[in-house]
Amino acid sequence: ELPMSAGLSPSAFEFHTVTLEHLKELELSRISESEMVTFVTHIQAPAISLLSVSFARSPDAGGSKFLPDFIQTHPLITRLDIAYSTMTSASWSSILEQLPDLESLRAFGCQLSDEHLQALTLRNVLPQLRVLKLENEFHLSTSFIDRVVRTHPALESVTLRGWDSSNISKESLDSIKQRVQRLYVEAVISSPEDICQSETDTESDHSDWESESQGEWLSGDEVIVQGNAST
Repeated sequence: ELPMSAGLSPSAFEFHTVTLEHLKELELSRISESEMVTFVTHIQAPAISLLSVSFARSPDAGGSKFLPDFIQTHPLITRLDIAYSTMTSASWSSILEQLPDLESLRAFGCQLSDEHLQALTLRNVLPQLRVLKLENEFHLSTSFIDRVVRTHPALESVTLRGWDSSNISKESLDSIKQRVQRLYVEAVISSPEDICQSETDTESDHSDWESESQGEWLSGDEVIVQGNAST
């Protein structure tokens, strides 16, 4: 694993292209996109199976410029984590269509909408996907995720954390619950009435639910609206 954390600037060093044939996991964390590009253009790591990219929160955060090209040359990736990206729909489609063996996909704070992940409604895209985590994605809808689940029979676990409650429908959650082994949904509370209702619901019905989500979380009020469910 080669973590690159904030404060390490590739521009401060003279890089030569190196081949890392045994590298399995690569984490690029909280550095600018230009720094990431400088780093990845100087390595060859064909055996990478885990790629984790967390962009710095800055105007040039994104990934559209290099992630699709980098992933094209690393088709063995089975786990992909992306945080704080502002990639276009075309870039997301390009990435997803190039990873036939991907088993786990996590997006965190990437400003995704249903349109960004349209490729996931195709059966031939990520056919091996088992774990899907979409966190702090306020514009996605559970009706869309239901479509994704229906076209991915291998899916076992779905985590939807930090979602806008207005994009969550009971009907779609019930449908998803019938098709996966584990469903975890956590919505952001938007009104005092929601808070009162959530306290009642949580105390009476949801005491055995638990989260396995990782990473940062919102600092405000939140509520579990649908938890651990088994078919």
